Amino acid sequence: MIGGCSHKIIAFVSRAVMATRPWLFSGALIMLMLASATSVQAQKKNNTSVSPTQQPVVAAKPGATTQHIRRITPVIPNANRFDPGKVFLENADALVFNERRSTEYRILRGNVKFRRGNMTLTCDSAYFYEASSSLDAFGHVVMTQADSMRVYCDRMHYYGDVEVAKLRRNVKVINNSMTVTTDSLDYDMLNDVARYFGGGTVVDNAGTRVTSAVGRYEMDTKKVQFTSNVNLVNDKIKLHTDVLDYDMRTRIATIEDQTEILTLEDGNRIYASSGSYNTATGQGTLYNRPTVKSRDGNTIVGDVMYFDRAKDSGRAQGNVVITDIKNKQTLHGDNVYYDRRTGQSHVQGNVVMIDDKNKQTLKGDNVYYDRNKGTSRAEGNVILTDEKNQQTLTGEEVYYDKRNERSKAQGNVVLVDEKSQRVLKGDIMDYDRKTGVGNARGNVVLTDAKNKVILEGEVGYHNEKTNESFVTQNALAREFSQKDTIYIHADTLRMFTNDNKERVMLANRYVRFYRKDLQGVCDSAAINEKDSILNMYRHAVIWSEGRQISGEEINVHVKDSTVDWATLPKNGLLVEHIGEDYYNQLSGRNMKALFADQELRRLDVSGDVEALFFPMENDSTYNKLVNANSAYLTIDMKPKQKVDRIKMWPDVTGTVVPLFLAKKSQLRIDKFRWFDSIRPKDPYDVLEVSDEMKQIFGEAVSARRTTVVK
Repeated sequence: MIGGCSHKIIAFVSRAVMATRPWLFSGALIMLMLASATSVQAQKKNNTSVSPTQQPVVAAKPGATTQHIRRITPVIPNANRFDPGKVFLENADALVFNERRSTEYRILRGNVKFRRGNMTLTCDSAYFYEASSSLDAFGHVVMTQADSMRVYCDRMHYYGDVEVAKLRRNVKVINNSMTVTTDSLDYDMLNDVARYFGGGTVVDNAGTRVTSAVGRYEMDTKKVQFTSNVNLVNDKIKLHTDVLDYDMRTRIATIEDQTEILTLEDGNRIYASSGSYNTATGQGTLYNRPTVKSRDGNTIVGDVMYFDRAKDSGRAQGNVVITDIKNKQTLHGDNVYYDRRTGQSHVQGNVVMIDDKNKQTLKGDNVYYDRNKGTSRAEGNVILTDEKNQQTLTGEEVYYDKRNERSKAQGNVVLVDEKSQRVLKGDIMDYDRKTGVGNARGNVVLTDAKNKVILEGEVGYHNEKTNESFVTQNALAREFSQKDTIYIHADTLRMFTNDNKERVMLANRYVRFYRKDLQGVCDSAAINEKDSILNMYRHAVIWSEGRQISGEEINVHVKDSTVDWATLPKNGLLVEHIGEDYYNQLSGRNMKALFADQELRRLDVSGDVEALFFPMENDSTYNKLVNANSAYLTIDMKPKQKVDRIKMWPDVTGTVVPLFLAKKSQLRIDKFRWFDSIRPKDPYDVLEVSDEMKQIFGEAVSARRTTVVK
C-alpha cells in the first residue's frame, strides 16, 4: 500500500506541475517527495526509528483511499526559490488525499507556506485545486511581499487561471504607507489591483482615514477609487461623497460626484461634483460650479474654483456669486480673488454687488471688497444705485464705506437724484449718505431740473437734506425758468430754500450775466425764483440794447421772460446811447422803471434829479441839448422808445443849448459813466472777468470802504 500511495503522490504532483500556472510545483519538488515516500517505506520494513522530519505514513483503514504524508519540509538543491514565474511549497505538516470526498483538490495542513518570487503565503491549511490551478487558504492567512506589502485574512481563495485572490473575513492589507481593512477583498495579481466591497477602511501614515462601501486599490500606482458612502477624515478636513479617487503618494483626492468637504480649522464647507483636492496642503481645483460656505453662512459659487487652505485664499472663475449673510450683500462677477484672513476680495468682469440691507447695487469692471471693513472700491464703468433714496452714482472709480455710508468717486462722476430731480457731475466727488452732503471737484455741473437751473464750476457742493447747493471757481449758472436762458457767472454761486420755502440763488464777487435782451454786472446778486426778482448789489450795471442802468443797488422783476419793472433805490444812473458821442442821461437817489413789450414805458425818479437829454424833433433829428434839475421826474414813453411826456417838479432849473453851440463838457453830467467795455457780449463771455472790470470794482469797493471809515 505504501508503494501504491507513492505512485499516487507522484501522479498528483505531476498533474499539478502541468496544470498549475502561478502556484507551479518544480520538478525538484517531485523528486524530493518521491524520495521521502520511498525512505519511509524502507524504514518501516526494517523496523528502524524515524526522525521527526521523516514521520511514517499512517496506514489507511481497509477500503479507504485516504493517504497522509506527514511533515513536508522540502529541500530543493540547485533551485532558484525566488523565481517569479514559479510557486514553491516551502512547508506543510501534512498533505492529505481523499478521493472519496473530492478529486478536485488536495489538502495541506499545519504551518503551510508557499513562495512565489519575493512573495510568501502562510496559513493554517489549504486546498489545492489541481485541474484549475487554484488554491484556498484558511486560518491565519498571511501574504507577504518583501518589505512593501503584508496581507492578513481568515480565508483566501486563489484562482490560478485568472491570477485573482479573494480574501475574506478580517482582511488587512499593509502596503508601505497605507493600511486597508475590510471583510471582503479581491486581489488581481496580474494587474496588481485590489478591490474591497461590503465596507472598508484605508489609512495612510499621515493620518488620513477613508471609509467606503467599495474600494479599488492599484498597488503599483498607490491610487484608490472609493465608491458609495465615502468618508475621508484627517486633522484638517472631513470629506463625504459617493465617488472618490485618491492618490496615496500625493494625497490628492479627485472628485467625481457630489462631495462635501468640511475644513476643521475654520468650519467652512465646500460642495463640489468635479475637481481635485490635496488633503495635505489644502490646495484644490474644483469644477461644475462648486460652492464654499463659511461657518457664518457666507457662500461663494463659481464655474471653476481654486483655493489654498494654507494661505486661506482662493480664486473663482465664471459666473461667480459671493453671498455675505451678515452684511446682506451679494457679489457677482466673472473672476474673484479672495483672502479669508484679510476678508478682502477682488472681483473682475461684469461685477454686480447688491446690498439688500441698504437697497443699493454697485456695478463695475473691477471691484475690491473688504468684508471686515465693509468697504468696496469699484473701477471701470461704475454704477452705484441707491433704490431707497432714488439715487444713482456713476464714474470710472467709486469707493464706498458701508460703516459710515460714504462714497468717493472720480472720473466722469455723475450723481442722479430722481426724487429731487437733480444731477451732480464732476471729476471727483465725495458723498455722505447719512448727512446727504455731496462734494464735487473738477468740471462740476449741478442740474436742478425742478427749479430749472444748471450750476457749473470747478468745485461744487450739494446738501439734499437742506436743499442747498453751491459752485465756485469759474462758476456759471444757467437759469431757464423763463423763455430765454440767462447765464450768470460769479466766483461763487449758491442755491438754497429760504424760510418762506422760496428757492433763492446767490452770486458773489464779479457777477456777470447775459440774456439775449438783458445783460449785467455787479459785485453780488440774489435771484428769488418764486418772485422772479433779481437783486443786484454794489456797483450794479444793467444793459438792454442801447440803454444802461447803474447804481449801488438794482432790483429787476422778470415776468414771462421779459423785464416787468426795475428799481434803483440808491443813487441810480440811466444812460441811453443815441448816437456818436451823445447819451441821454438821468440820475437820482431813487428810480423806478416800468417796462412793456421789452420797452421802457414809464420812469419815476426822486431825490436830486439831474437830467441831460437830446429831444428828438419831428423829423427824427437832434438839434438841442436840455439839462434840468429837480426833486422829482416822471417820463412817459410811447412804443419804439418815443418820449410822450416829461414831468419835473416842484422846482426845475436848467438850460437848453442848441447842439451846435454845446461845449463838450456840457454833454455829460457829473455822475456819467458808460461801462460798455465790461458788458457781456454772449453767454460764455460772462466767464471773462477783465482787468478793467476788476479795477472798476476795486475802485468801487475802495470808495465804499472810505465812506464807511468816515
